[in-house]
Amino acid sequence: MLLSAKAPNAVGQAADRAHLTEARDARSLSDMIRHEVDHATEALAARAHRAEAQLREYARRAKHDAKTTGRHAVSVVRANPVPTGLMALGAGLILAAFLVPKHHA
Repeated sequence: MLLSAKAPNAVGQAADRAHLTEARDARSLSDMIRHEVDHATEALAARAHRAEAQLREYARRAKHDAKTTGRHAVSVVRANPVPTGLMALGAGLILAAFLVPKHHA
């Protein structure tokens, strides 16, 4: 009879230990997940900063290249006004040929 009285108590203690272990495991898992999410967030933020810096550099270069090309085009036109004017006239005639509707008689 003494053994049967101890059995429910032992089962209860085992259940309590199992419950504590489950709670520790859940906290440990939660901490692990939180750590991984924090790490992923930091990595993503770092990549976003690098991408932003690259985009700013590309935009700066594009702006510089556009200004340089524009200045070069202006200097070529000023140095060669007649040939440039004739090329513009020819380009206008070609565009007009494509854009103006043709009337058939």
